[in-house]
Amino acid sequence: MMVVLATLLFITMAVASVNLGAGAAEGWIPMKDEEATQKTPVLVEWDGDSAIIHRTTGKQAIQLGEDPERWFAQEHRPGALSPTWDFRNREMKSCLQELEKQKTSHYVLFAVRPSGFDNFQSLASIFRDRDVGIGYEPLEQGKVVRLRLNEGEQ
Repeated sequence: MMVVLATLLFITMAVASVNLGAGAAEGWIPMKDEEATQKTPVLVEWDGDSAIIHRTTGKQAIQLGEDPERWFAQEHRPGALSPTWDFRNREMKSCLQELEKQKTSHYVLFAVRPSGFDNFQSLASIFRDRDVGIGYEPLEQGKVVRLRLNEGEQ
């Protein structure tokens, strides 16, 4: 009887270590809300220093640094009454402009790691200012995350 119990305990621990080990990933599946307009999420991992933007064509890592005061610059847009704030980083600026054009069909889903908690609201504020919808969830520091839009799709 002890041998059977020990074997079962060993199998349970082996399965748990495979599922919770170093290679474990977290998969997010957006749920459809029948009452709301369905928008497509764009996953952005934020660690307080860089953003990793997940697209269907692959991932794009954009280094911003930890100091939010260095992220933004005032920009004068044609036809605007007053200057607006924009990213200094060309890649992040391009990403924001793309999402601003798609704001009726897309939103940003931030996966925020503990190292990014302190400056996340500064990052999210510029998306809010441009009326780009956002959502966010905390994520373990080293955990891999994938956004599954449809069953089997990553």
